[in-house]
Amino acid sequence: SLSDRPRAIAVAAGLPEDITPFRMLSRLTKHYKPVLAFNDLALRREFYQLRYQQFGAIDLISAAIQSIAVKISEIEKIKTEKLKTDPSFISDRDMIAVLIGTLPPDYDPEVKIIEWEPKITFEMAVEEL
Repeated sequence: SLSDRPRAIAVAAGLPEDITPFRMLSRLTKHYKPVLAFNDLALRREFYQLRYQQFGAIDLISAAIQSIAVKISEIEKIKTEKLKTDPSFISDRDMIAVLIGTLPPDYDPEVKIIEWEPKITFEMAVEEL
């Protein structure tokens, strides 16, 4: 049928069109266009609204967090150069907060360790989880 055609083309091309993280990150690309480069509010909102339940695995959500944080950094660099302003980068602590903020209770012991570690990086938090 005609409605199945785009899916069939995507499957034939090997595109992971049915994978939630892929759909989410593809949807976010609209924020990277040059005309929107100075308004990253929507992208930051997407970043802080990420939920573990959307991904169901630590490696998938951590990859999504890192990807969005990199895009925000790229936009901040452009803004800094063009507008001569101070950048507002996403820190490791921000990334960790998004990562652990919505984990199920099963992760509570690991989350406590992460919260008490003063010099933890995002990669260390992912490894702990």
